[in-house]
Amino acid sequence: MFNKYWREYPWFFQLIQFVLLVFICLSFFTIITIFMLPALTGIKPRDIQAFSIDSPPSVRIGMLVYMAVTQLGMFLVPSALFAYAAHPRPLQYIGLRRPQRGIHWVIVAVLAAAAIPTVSGIAGLFDMIPLSEGLEASKVKFAAQQKALLNITTPAEFITTMITIAIIAPIGEELMFRGVMLRFAAKKMVGSIFWPIMLTAVLFAILHGNVVGTPSLIISGVLLAYIYYLTGSLVMSIFAHAIVNGSQGAIIYLGRDNAELVKMMNSNDVPWGLFLGGVTVFIASFYWLWKVRTPLSRGWTNDFTPEELQQKEQDKNNLL
Repeated sequence: MFNKYWREYPWFFQLIQFVLLVFICLSFFTIITIFMLPALTGIKPRDIQAFSIDSPPSVRIGMLVYMAVTQLGMFLVPSALFAYAAHPRPLQYIGLRRPQRGIHWVIVAVLAAAAIPTVSGIAGLFDMIPLSEGLEASKVKFAAQQKALLNITTPAEFITTMITIAIIAPIGEELMFRGVMLRFAAKKMVGSIFWPIMLTAVLFAILHGNVVGTPSLIISGVLLAYIYYLTGSLVMSIFAHAIVNGSQGAIIYLGRDNAELVKMMNSNDVPWGLFLGGVTVFIASFYWLWKVRTPLSRGWTNDFTPEELQQKEQDKNNLL
């Protein structure tokens, strides 16, 4: 298993290796968190379990540290290790390359900024749909957790929040869902890129654990995947993800004294003018990105170059 690059193994066995790697890393980081979190933050695990909006800033920071470590163990570290074990050029394998066109930075920034009111507005529309008693309870519980987590009142909380949601989470989630899982899906679901993108977007939504927010999370996953595909650079989807997450955290902290803004962020109650303006800019910027796209090459999921395959065939013939 470790005596050669994992690209030498069949697709299904590579997937099993990746899943096992995620499980091992997550277990290891969870154990570290249980034993090291009190030493790092002074917060005991029972304080994390009882976390609420009334928790003091020190407990909120401890919760954010716990989330950061979990993100590292579940997404970032296993994806990076898998790329390193799978291919002699791991950055190329996972899609971490500079965008081919500088204008992509501008377009993706505008697209990500416009996605915030657009996706929030769509989430607000879904909020109008009547839910079962169980789903409504789940919605209220998740909203309370999010409100408690983003009740940022001190600079230390703000810095910890931004490191967690605007740096670690975007890098880790993009490495896993777009860098590794999209590649796995596209290998088997040949043809249109749409279905591999949809599959990984659904997985992205499920692993966030927000059942009621699944539609808006799927939309976000689809957008991030298309940004990666159309620019040919995972750096661009990480950049967009960081803008969305970081902007929300910054707006909540900097606008915490603005009652209307706080209400809007907590309830997805986006004014119609802002929603329609966001949708307009979103569509225009996505069209712009489409026009200047530099998509992933046709054979981007291949583990071997044509030259490598030819050399492998020659080596095989020499042994006969």
